[in-house]
Amino acid sequence: MTIEKIKWQKRKQNMADSMIKTKTISPQSRKASPKNFSGRPPTSDPHEQHDLARQPEQLERMKTLFANLQTQQKKHGDTLELASVFPELAPNLTTPSPSRRNF
Repeated sequence: MTIEKIKWQKRKQNMADSMIKTKTISPQSRKASPKNFSGRPPTSDPHEQHDLARQPEQLERMKTLFANLQTQQKKHGDTLELASVFPELAPNLTTPSPSRRNF
């Protein structure tokens, strides 16, 4: 192992320790296991092979998540317009006529 690599590992450890001390991250987040990487409780679909988005009872959750996504887009200056692509998730969508769209 080279001296540069040892120094880099030491700096990386110091940064992680300082983030824990300032509560930027929790100590548990550094120890996420591959079995439960997301930190969520185990489910009956651990490999997420079933598409929940197709279930009608998930529509309200999807609308909430879509609204959160749009909020984050505005916050970060993202101009990608997704409401016309996902009209079923966008609240109060008024689609412009095709002649007025800006492509």
